[in-house]
Amino acid sequence: MKNGTELATALNQTARETPPDAPIQTPPPKNARTGKKMIGGHFDPALHRQLKQLALDRDCSIQDLLGEALDLLMAASGMPPLRKS
Repeated sequence: MKNGTELATALNQTARETPPDAPIQTPPPKNARTGKKMIGGHFDPALHRQLKQLALDRDCSIQDLLGEALDLLMAASGMPPLRKS
């Protein structure tokens, strides 16, 4: 079990080298959610299944479908769509 011993030794050494009050550095978020707001709701599980199936059929995500639906709602209300195509 040499590998396990080497791993334990390396972890112990790293723990000794890191001061306990050292600030934890986290990288800034680098994803599509940056600058966005979550819009959600609670719906019947059957609707969720239908959305998942439609997303599979169209080879897209549920989020894509919801964006399309919200664009149609905005258009029906005389407002411009906000989603970038």
